[in-house]
Amino acid sequence: MQLDDSLIVAPALEEAIDRHPLTVAPNRLLKDVIALMSQARGTHCSVASLNSPEDGWSSAAGVPMRETRSSCVLVMEGSELLGIFTERDIVRLTANGMLPVP
Repeated sequence: MQLDDSLIVAPALEEAIDRHPLTVAPNRLLKDVIALMSQARGTHCSVASLNSPEDGWSSAAGVPMRETRSSCVLVMEGSELLGIFTERDIVRLTANGMLPVP
């Protein structure tokens, strides 16, 4: 079986870079950071260029791509990056019993 390469769309790295990442101060509460990460926001990836403006669906994959959720936040103090908090951190903290499961 041969794959149809016309269905595979790979954006250039430059187009996939999030120019407006979520940022938080180090004193933000963890529950607020998680809530911020889960909020939908406008698409920031070139995959959005595949969308039909009328219906918000990706023509390549058949899935909604208009809004995305952030998989990480940058922890910043002024212009200094202190760290990155990711979905993986949420999973690890939950698995270790450090975050309550709703």
